[in-house]
Amino acid sequence: MARSSAARSAAFSPTCDSPRLLRGRSAEACKDCPAKGKVFAKPGTVSLPDYVNGRLVDNESLGGYLEAKPGHFHVFYLVVNGATAENIQDVLKVFDDLSDISAIMQEEASRGEGKTAQGEKQ
Repeated sequence: MARSSAARSAAFSPTCDSPRLLRGRSAEACKDCPAKGKVFAKPGTVSLPDYVNGRLVDNESLGGYLEAKPGHFHVFYLVVNGATAENIQDVLKVFDDLSDISAIMQEEASRGEGKTAQGEKQ
């Protein structure tokens, strides 16, 4: 049975307890960007030592919801696997890049740019 858009919006209503792009390291990168308060995301990080080459192998992910317009959300999931990093600062740069990409995606979604999953213009 198809649910109305109001029912879908009520089913997911982010609260102050939701993981947000406004907390932690991502908040520092998005103090004045248009996506502030409109990206609800949870990061994931696994960095393992590469003892042979003396560096880290980094796997990062960021997934959650983008608010395209009030009450309308898009799901996203970004993943970087097998990036090499010389140190922890390089690992943080990968995370910052994912945060920047999610902000760009939200801005484009709010302007109605891009295509839907079916390939139709929004």
